Amino acid sequence: MDVFAPSLDIETTAVNNTYKKEEGTSFASAIVSGIAALIRSRYPNLSAAQVKEIILKSGVAYNIDVEIKQKDGTKKLVPF
Repeated sequence: MDVFAPSLDIETTAVNNTYKKEEGTSFASAIVSGIAALIRSRYPNLSAAQVKEIILKSGVAYNIDVEIKQKDGTKKLVPF
């Protein structure tokens, strides 16, 4: 995975012309897709690979270790 979008407290549309906060990758993926669409609308001659590169270079890299739980129940630190 190259890009992480927020998946918590995403403001989205709801019934009766209202908004509500939702969570999940289904909502988060729309954010990244929307960014790609905005880039392509402004620069229509860019390839998909070029749009991906722009998105990746525009983000923030996190050089941290995260803790994962292994099958045997132990925990291990791995690069994010």
